[in-house]
Amino acid sequence: MTIERVHVPTKTRFVGRSLPTRGAEDVATGALKYLTDKTLPDMLHGKIARATIPHGRLVRLSTEVAREVPGVVAIVTAADVPNNIQGAVVLDQPVLIKDRIRQLGDAVALVAAETLAAAEAGAAAIEMEVEPLPVVSDPELALSPSTPRLHDGGNLLMELSHERGDVEASLADAAVVIERTFHTQTQEHVCLEAGGGVGLYENGLFTIWVGTQYPGNAQREVARALEIEENDVRIISTPMGGAFGSKSDGPLPIFLALLAKATERPVRIVLTREEIMAVGTKRHPFRVHTRLGLDENGRILAVDVDALVDAGPYASFSPAVLKVATEVSTGPYRVANARFSGRAVYTNNGNGGGFRGYGVPQVVFPIEMALLEAAERLVIDPVEIKRRNLLRPGDPHGLYGHVVGPSFMAVEALDAIADHPWWRERESWKAQASGPWARGTGIAAALKGCGYGSARGDHAGARLALGTDGSITIWAGPNHSGQFIEA
Repeated sequence: MTIERVHVPTKTRFVGRSLPTRGAEDVATGALKYLTDKTLPDMLHGKIARATIPHGRLVRLSTEVAREVPGVVAIVTAADVPNNIQGAVVLDQPVLIKDRIRQLGDAVALVAAETLAAAEAGAAAIEMEVEPLPVVSDPELALSPSTPRLHDGGNLLMELSHERGDVEASLADAAVVIERTFHTQTQEHVCLEAGGGVGLYENGLFTIWVGTQYPGNAQREVARALEIEENDVRIISTPMGGAFGSKSDGPLPIFLALLAKATERPVRIVLTREEIMAVGTKRHPFRVHTRLGLDENGRILAVDVDALVDAGPYASFSPAVLKVATEVSTGPYRVANARFSGRAVYTNNGNGGGFRGYGVPQVVFPIEMALLEAAERLVIDPVEIKRRNLLRPGDPHGLYGHVVGPSFMAVEALDAIADHPWWRERESWKAQASGPWARGTGIAAALKGCGYGSARGDHAGARLALGTDGSITIWAGPNHSGQFIEA
């Protein structure tokens, strides 16, 4: 199959030009007002009372003392939530804990007060009696029958496998087989703006200003938890001070809606860095066992990947992360024989969720390291071994077999990088290191798609209206995530 690239010159005011971003000066100078800066007249302050252990049973919860704290206006518990469940992909996380604590920092109650100090004092005065339970911290041990089950269905959240060709026969024929187990760690996003917003309830309708990358998802979550129509909820999500996946899901919009309705006044919640570090979603830690087989010329014959994913206590986007990891597990390389086996497992560790390129770095790192070791064994330049194996337009994808399109320019990208002074002159650059510092260089290649991956069908929509003056008004979903200001 031959695919011909056709270059069509484009004349626009934007493409190929370096133009200042609208609102960039406000971002750079700190003048931009984010949603955590927002205030409204007669506004209350919200605080979340949280669990102080990672796993336990909530035996007793008392709010009597907290309600007497001067300035406290309302306290909301699980009993006040019409439908106490939420989740972006799997409905497995209580909005507020009723009995089982699965994470350090799980939300137990919400407090609204006249001042932030009063809200903090009210949250601190909430009395909890908790029975500690054994902590499940090892994803491998989590699958043992003797390990406590964190959810009714057990600790296996999702299992996925796919195979193309004959992996075992190809590995047996390989001149070199690299077999290694790699571990990647959890990561915190550390957005400049930790998170927060304001909730307003009036005339039976909710308006919620909250930084979220998926306003539609937040709207659905609020409507589900409060058992109301989605059209009764308006989410205003821009601008936000960074996201990177961390503001893809979570119960914060629901918290704002619950307190706004309970008090019939605007309520503001601003999360602390400590709260986000405890309960915010993280990059998933992976344990990846990789086998890479090559012939004597450095051509990849087979890739076998087994991945164990620590999802933490709730699903969040783990199913999509595992599916994306499957799709990219062969990298941007020609692979005729490939196999992927993956499991996402519940633990009491930090919750895994959306994080830039989710599912990609965790499986790209192993195959890139294995390919580098193979180049050393076969005495082939590390750039050349990549060039021999990179996918070209018209090639089938290594695992799923779909044909790579004409816009896939991995070889051209590699050649451009290899010709760059940063690579060509790397030895002299490394030699300039001084003191205790060392310098290193490397080239890695990765494959990345968009959205949730094929584990869950993405959807998008837009509405256009043509004015009588010839103008076009567009309503669309893309929102500010910390990288730009809305046009």
